[in-house]
Amino acid sequence: MKNLPNYLSAVRIVLSPIFLIVFMFPVWTDGSFACGSVVLCWILMFLMDISDILDGYTARKFGIVSDFGKMFDPYTDLFARLTYFLCFVGIGRMPVWMFAIIVYREISVTFMRMIMMKHGFAMGARMGGKIKEWVYAFAAISSLLAVSFERTGKCLGAVDTVWTVAMVFYALSVLFTIITFFDYLLFLFKKLREGVDKN
Repeated sequence: MKNLPNYLSAVRIVLSPIFLIVFMFPVWTDGSFACGSVVLCWILMFLMDISDILDGYTARKFGIVSDFGKMFDPYTDLFARLTYFLCFVGIGRMPVWMFAIIVYREISVTFMRMIMMKHGFAMGARMGGKIKEWVYAFAAISSLLAVSFERTGKCLGAVDTVWTVAMVFYALSVLFTIITFFDYLLFLFKKLREGVDKN
């Protein structure tokens, strides 16, 4: 029971590469399995999002919050979100420079977490980071919706509008990526300063 939240988080690591393969399969095979890929991608995204909700719920419900969990949960969230974005870059919809900024930020924050762990404390998700995750989620959902319309031939008149919405969420993702990077950076400096003052 004590490892249940971490097992639920691990679901996202297992399903993310499967999502990538299913999503890109029609691209790699000139349109084969287009409709089927849409259905499977929605199922996989649903399972990953449900695992995200359940891992936090079970951790709080049974009082099994751990430093490892504080690190592992956002890591697996990131694993899933970057997979989504990589897919949208792969079909030429998400600008590469936006994806690059997000990746650089996430790698930098991971490094900050490592520094904090070395100094004996774990940095859990902060409010700005939680908002960023919601923005990431809306970017992924709106993008997959547009792809679904394209691959199934349904609601084609709405495709451009939905992609515009997705682009807005891509831009917001980059904005919150930058804002939260500096938030985490300031938090790191504060904690390190407190450690120096104590010594």
